Amino acid sequence: MATSGVTEVTLTGADIIKRALRLMGVLSTGDSPSTQEESDALAVLNSIIKHFDQVPGLKRYLQSSPLNFSTSASTSSYALDSDTMWVESTEYSGTPLVELTHKEYQNILDKTTESTPTHFYVSTDLDTPKMYLYPVPSGAATVNYYIRRKIEIFNAKTDDADVPDEFHNLVIYWLALLLSTEYSVPDSTVQLIIQGLQQEMQTIGQEQRMILSRYLPTEVEQEIYGENS
Repeated sequence: MATSGVTEVTLTGADIIKRALRLMGVLSTGDSPSTQEESDALAVLNSIIKHFDQVPGLKRYLQSSPLNFSTSASTSSYALDSDTMWVESTEYSGTPLVELTHKEYQNILDKTTESTPTHFYVSTDLDTPKMYLYPVPSGAATVNYYIRRKIEIFNAKTDDADVPDEFHNLVIYWLALLLSTEYSVPDSTVQLIIQGLQQEMQTIGQEQRMILSRYLPTEVEQEIYGENS
């Protein structure tokens, strides 16, 4: 018997919204939400998706080939790709550089020293992410760097979900939970949604779970993890 050859599940924003509304009992199988309901739900869905930018270990978002830029003499800072969430590794002319924290970089008294760079610091707080090299390059060379890119939100309901397949159900239950406050959803149904969310949270890594749980409503986090979580 032939297999499909497909290894990833494609789920659109509309698919996620419809299933969330079905879990809430707002839609029946085969029904579709109104244009306004979809628009409102898409805004909530995007607020959930942005939380995944903070989750480590999503290797799908590690660039498979390095990005690069060329250095110039006496220039310490360089603009990075605008989708950079953080830099995984950096090489200067093929030699790996050591990453500095913000505090470590700020503690360097003379940042104008020129030589072959051995360290780098990345600032993603600005609109344009930047890399600072230390010592400052004294000539032209190529810097290769690997990044974790930002996760894409939904511009339209027909866009495919950009989170890995294993997070699809978690996103659906999460959306259903947040939307339930805007609809007259029975408490018994809300409890079933919370149970589903709890089960999905247990399927991901502990560090990922700890980070995502920060964005859950306080009372829901307590119900999932206990009062002392």
